[in-house]
Amino acid sequence: MQLPNVPGWGQDFLGHIIHAADHNTRAAFANRRPQWSHLSEVLDLLQKASDNLNNTSKWFVVPFLIRSQSCYVAAVRLGTGGQLPEAHAILRTCLENALYGFYLASDGERQRLWLDRNTSDAAKKKMVKEFKLGEMMKALKAVDCDTHRVVKLLYDRTIDYGAHPNPQSILPQSRQEEVGTRTEFGQTWMTGDCLAMRLCLKTAAAVGLAALHVFANVWRERFDILGIRQAMLDLREPRRFEVYGPDTAELES
Repeated sequence: MQLPNVPGWGQDFLGHIIHAADHNTRAAFANRRPQWSHLSEVLDLLQKASDNLNNTSKWFVVPFLIRSQSCYVAAVRLGTGGQLPEAHAILRTCLENALYGFYLASDGERQRLWLDRNTSDAAKKKMVKEFKLGEMMKALKAVDCDTHRVVKLLYDRTIDYGAHPNPQSILPQSRQEEVGTRTEFGQTWMTGDCLAMRLCLKTAAAVGLAALHVFANVWRERFDILGIRQAMLDLREPRRFEVYGPDTAELES
């Protein structure tokens, strides 16, 4: 589609920020093609999963897979645009959608509890108590220790780098400068092509794959028939993550 000439676009602050983020994403596509390709393959696998769930008996979980996939795309947009803390916040939501879907998959009582969340204050409190992160993680660990370990590591990383206002998400984006007798404060809205961006994109790819592994515990046979499980294992091979640079390991927690 041809983009029309829109008078005034990018001249106000909001338009300027969004235009700059779009420029960064295009630059990431041009200059980080191996990383982009890996991220794209992860999305293709998520799409393959969501495209092949017709007539599934676990229909209740399908919207959670779609939302998880959408969060993955949003996080990649934010990450390639240079909004790294914001990308990590959305990556946490990607994992949470996967955990909720897994936790709800085969439990009709939990499904009713989730659906009734906003019917009353009591129902909301009961639902919140049932759907604690620790309980969902415990349920995942009981059936898939390896995926539980990876999800916990990635979840904690998203907390450190943006899902919560922690030092690693706030301080690198802030600056303070003494100008004469005045102290000036500033905020970095977007980060350019750097180590922190590569770590963010590496984390995004890992989160997308981790979400798929969570959903694989819901649709084991279907994922095997479709070749999704084997493709996930191929995409998570250490050699596939080498495109993000060995130095990103220094920032992983």
